[in-house]
Amino acid sequence: MSMFKKTCFSCGAKVDKLYEGICEDCVKEQYPPIYEIKPMNLKICNVTKTICYNNYYQEFDEIKKILPDIAKKHVVLNPQYELVSLHVEDIEIVGNKLGFDLNVECKLKNE
Repeated sequence: MSMFKKTCFSCGAKVDKLYEGICEDCVKEQYPPIYEIKPMNLKICNVTKTICYNNYYQEFDEIKKILPDIAKKHVVLNPQYELVSLHVEDIEIVGNKLGFDLNVECKLKNE
C-alpha cells in the first residue's frame, strides 16, 4: 500500500491504484464487467420433473451440481476482467420454468 494516494480523474477519489487515470469504481461504471448472459436452453418435463439440457434429461439434484458450469459458459465477460467466482443461488421450479440467481464476482486484470 502506497503512502501517497492518487486522484481519480473522473470522480476525484483518492486511491492506491489507477487504471488509465481512473479508479476501479469508475472503470466498473464506465466498462461493466459483464457484457451479457446468453440464454440457457433448459427445459423442464412436468411429468417426470427432470430438466433437459443439451438433449439430456437429468434429475433436479444433478442439475444443481452442474448449473454453475453451465452458467459459466453463458456469461460473457468484458475482456478487461477475469472471473473470480460464480455461484448459483435460490434455485426454484415454478410450473415448467427454472429460476435462479447468479452471483458473479470478477476483478480487473492486472496490467
